[in-house]
This record gives sequence, structure tokens and C-alpha cells, in this order.
Amino acid sequence: MAIAFVLIRTLSGHEREVYYHLHRLNKGSGISEVHPVMGHYNLIAKIRADTCEELGYILVNKINPIEGISNAETLTTMQF
Repeated sequence: MAIAFVLIRTLSGHEREVYYHLHRLNKGSGISEVHPVMGHYNLIAKIRADTCEELGYILVNKINPIEGISNAETLTTMQF
């Protein structure tokens, strides 16, 4: 299983809109959690996928097209 955390910065005033958009995608899209945060980023999303390829698909086709996102940084997890 591939897991990633996506740190999302939104355009000013679009925080709630992006949050609710990601929250609506929750079911069946691989986005398992979305949380508003304070600091350099506005939101953090946890993504789960069966493969790294599927993870990439979710990032490119589900998250990147969301209007109101100005920047996103993806942190993939690893196994020790």
C-alpha cells in the first residue's frame, strides 16, 4: 500500500472551498483524510492507494485540478 500526505496551500479566501471539495472526494477516491492546519500550508490530506502509480493518478487527476490550490507538496511514506 502506498500512503502520502499532501500539504496544500490555497489561494487567499479559497480555504473552505478547497477543503469541502477534497472532503467530497473522500469516498472511493483514495483521499482518506483532510484537515485544515495553520502555518505555511492551509490543508493536509492523507492519500491511500494500492500502488505508487495509483497514488500518482490521484494526485494528478483528482487533487491538482482543484481550483483554488496555489501549491501542493507531496510527502510519500516509506517502510523501515
